[in-house]
Amino acid sequence: MNGIVKIFKKSKGYGFILMEDGSEIYVHFNDIITEEKYKVLNKGDKVNFEIIETEKGQKAVNVIITEHAPLEGVPKKPEWYRRRSF
Repeated sequence: MNGIVKIFKKSKGYGFILMEDGSEIYVHFNDIITEEKYKVLNKGDKVNFEIIETEKGQKAVNVIITEHAPLEGVPKKPEWYRRRSF
């Protein structure tokens, strides 16, 4: 399955993924597959995952980030700055 991270609370270690059909599914940080030191998702990240049924309902597992969302609040360097040679 594919989806986009709707929200992920880093302090709590869980969040929700918006699936292609418009429904949401729970995700826990233990179910994120990454080589990064910290297992976190950012709002807008595109992910691939599998769904399992638990006693509390469905949840996403084997979550892999396929495309990172652009960072919010980080100003982009102006075009003139990028063209400068140092």
